[in-house]
Amino acid sequence: CEEKVVLFSQSTGGLSVAIAMDTFPHKISVAVFVAAFMPDTKNSPAYVVDKFSQSAPPKAWLGTEFVSYGKEGVSMYTSSSKEDIELTFLLKRPAGSLFITELARREHFSEERYGSVPRA
Repeated sequence: CEEKVVLFSQSTGGLSVAIAMDTFPHKISVAVFVAAFMPDTKNSPAYVVDKFSQSAPPKAWLGTEFVSYGKEGVSMYTSSSKEDIELTFLLKRPAGSLFITELARREHFSEERYGSVPRA
């Protein structure tokens, strides 16, 4: 089929779009990154997540549940009362997976594949 798709990403979804770009560049017309992680071809795919986590204040992560890809994870809540933690567990919603371990093991995105897809 000669048809191509337009991929849209937001937030951490940019990493999934980048993987799709590197895997299927011939099937993608353009990849749109809206306030999303947009990796490069010079650094490890995990680089953007590492840089973001180093610069984000601890309060930015409150209420976020971190789960290792495919394994049971641990929740991170700091300086909260027992009641607040219990309420948080009642109200929490799953966050997107950052799958940092898998990204760190992955080869850099290539100029020939990832780099060949137009980005907006």
